[in-house]
Amino acid sequence: MHPHPDTTASALRRASAACLFIAACVCAMAQSAGPGLRYTRSEVLHGAWWELLTASWVHLGWLHLLLNLAGLGVVLMMFARVVRPWRQLSVLAACGFLGCALLLAGAPRVGWYLGLSGALHGLFAANSVILLRLPDPARWRQVASVRSRFEHWLHGPGFGWVLLAGLAIKITTDMLLRIQGPGWIGGPVEPTGHLTGALAGLGVGWLARPRKTRRARYPATG
Repeated sequence: MHPHPDTTASALRRASAACLFIAACVCAMAQSAGPGLRYTRSEVLHGAWWELLTASWVHLGWLHLLLNLAGLGVVLMMFARVVRPWRQLSVLAACGFLGCALLLAGAPRVGWYLGLSGALHGLFAANSVILLRLPDPARWRQVASVRSRFEHWLHGPGFGWVLLAGLAIKITTDMLLRIQGPGWIGGPVEPTGHLTGALAGLGVGWLARPRKTRRARYPATG
């Protein structure tokens, strides 16, 4: 027997909200500690390796932090049925760390970096890759209800490809145009951090183990 879809959805919403609250608390503590936790290339090269871990959690200002938390909330809810919200936090942290490590290894011109946006790009990419790795049985095409068919498609490889294509277009545009973002967030946007975060997410998503039981929560017929 599988849980009722409404009950499952409610539990996932609560778990996502709890994870968002935890992330907000971590970011608030990092923000209170000041900019010394940001990634600074020269400091990391001289031994401040912990900045690879902390950079994603400190922001230019409180508005910058709120914008990234809003984005995190959207991603958590969007992929709650793909990867459990509690695991999403570990994926987010891994993407933040690996993204900064890639900055250190491959982007010497980036002297400093901070913020959750790179890790968010990684979380989005990781979930999209996990969607690609989920089974796509032909039976979903036989579902009578259009709504049920659409829900099946949203949690399968087809949607994963769409999401990855959109992410690639977004990052390519940012890199080519060097879009700096609105000045009111407190400083310039560094698209290279988004790129390295997304690359980290691709790797994390490929290594992650997909949930094999998630399709059982959807009815076979409409």
